[in-house]
Amino acid sequence: MMTIDHFTHFWDLSCQSVRVHSFMQYRNLPQKSKDSGLVFIEVDVGKKIALEMSSAIPIFSWGIVPSENFEWTTANCQQVVSVYEKYAEAAQKAGYQIAVLSADEDGLLHQLLSPRFHQNLSFQSRLEIMLRLIQAIQKWIPRVGVALTVEELCPGGLDATDGIEIALAMEAAGVAFILANAGTRDFPALKNRRPTKLKNEEANLPDNQEVNLASSLWLVGRVTIPVFAQSDRVFVDDIAGIAKECGLAGIVSMSELI
Repeated sequence: MMTIDHFTHFWDLSCQSVRVHSFMQYRNLPQKSKDSGLVFIEVDVGKKIALEMSSAIPIFSWGIVPSENFEWTTANCQQVVSVYEKYAEAAQKAGYQIAVLSADEDGLLHQLLSPRFHQNLSFQSRLEIMLRLIQAIQKWIPRVGVALTVEELCPGGLDATDGIEIALAMEAAGVAFILANAGTRDFPALKNRRPTKLKNEEANLPDNQEVNLASSLWLVGRVTIPVFAQSDRVFVDDIAGIAKECGLAGIVSMSELI
């Protein structure tokens, strides 16, 4: 089972971690040793997926909005908090000491933080709901991270200024680390953007690596907690070293090719 000592040791490694989307994908993954980096596994609490014992770090996500006209009323908010706390309690009883709260990949909490949705809520109200969720998980899990969309790269969406403010609020709430990415599937051309050959040459970075790291770098030097860059693109072999040189704690590949 993953331990805090194992996790702390990771900060000194220059290896690639991965994020998988199910326990089935995790069971088929050869990369499970501590020398190969961490494995994060998504647990969709909205689908009531059973939590299995593993050496991975669970990412509590709610991938589908509960209903088409879902609103963050007091009752709905309490129901959502209760679901996350239930999973945190189950994780603690199973021996997990680390968990991640997903506010990315177009899930329920990504939409909560985005100004494109729930326009009746102020920015501060959105943050307060996130803080309640973090506190609910922290009752059971000693070290909680957040997977965060730093910027949505689309008109009217989260911009980097929003992402930085959210990250700072998460740090103040005791969040231990951030898995950072960008974009939304609502605007695939921007989420899946590619740099030009000239831009790569100017940046002196391998193909695609500048856009893989760019959004996460908004948080470097602004928060003191470790920040990982996430991407669903295939990273080059030396990207972990490049990320370290840029001030990131490491990288997390979300590629379906894993």
